[in-house]
Amino acid sequence: MDREKFYATADYLKTRLDDIRKHERAYKSRGVPKVRTHLQAFLDGTLQERVDVLGGGALDLLGWQLQDPLNELAAVAPTEFRAALEALWTSPLRAEQVDTFWVILDPALDRLKPRNSKAFNGLGARTTVASYLLYVADPTRFPFYMPTYGGKAIEHLYGKSKREKLDDGSPGVLMRAYTQRCTYLLKEFRDAGVGLEDMMDLHSGLHLLARDLLKAGNA
Repeated sequence: MDREKFYATADYLKTRLDDIRKHERAYKSRGVPKVRTHLQAFLDGTLQERVDVLGGGALDLLGWQLQDPLNELAAVAPTEFRAALEALWTSPLRAEQVDTFWVILDPALDRLKPRNSKAFNGLGARTTVASYLLYVADPTRFPFYMPTYGGKAIEHLYGKSKREKLDDGSPGVLMRAYTQRCTYLLKEFRDAGVGLEDMMDLHSGLHLLARDLLKAGNA
C-alpha cells in the first residue's frame, strides 16, 4: 500500500466523519432494513407487489443500468431469482456464495431483453449486484463494491502493483478479495485515528474518496 496516500486519505476521512455518521450512516441504516424486509417477503412468497431490489427507493445504491435489468430478472424468473438469493443469504454469509448466485441465475438471462441481459456480462457488474445483496444482508460485514467507486479507491491506495491487485478470477473471488482488503483497511484507518465504526462506514468513506477526490463517475 502507498502509505503516503493512505495517511492523506486518513486525514481526509477525518474531515468527513460528520457526513459519514450523520448522513451516510443514517440514510443506510434506514434503507437497509427496508430493502432486506422487502426481499425477505419475496423469498417467503408473501410479497404482494412486484419485487424492487431497491425497496421502492429505500436504498439508492445501484444505478439504473443494473437496477432495471435486475428487477426484470426477478420478474421474469422469480423461481431462479429466489433460489439464487436464498443461496447467497445462506448462513453463514460468505463471499464465495457469489459464484453460486450467478450459476443459478445464468440460465435465466436468456429471458431478458437483450440490452438488459448484456448488463450482467462483465465481472464488475456481477460482483456489484451480488455485493449489494450481501450488503443488504449485513452491511457491517460486507462492503458494497462498485468498480468505479470502491474499486477505484482501492486502486488509488495500492497503485497498479500486480502483487497487490485484487484477485478477480470470478465474481466470488473478487468479492472475497475486496472484503478482505476492506477488513484490513478498516483496521488500518482505525489505528490511524479515523473513527469508522464498521464496514458500513468504510464503504461510505471509500465512496466519498472516489467521488469527491478521485472524481469517479465524472469521466
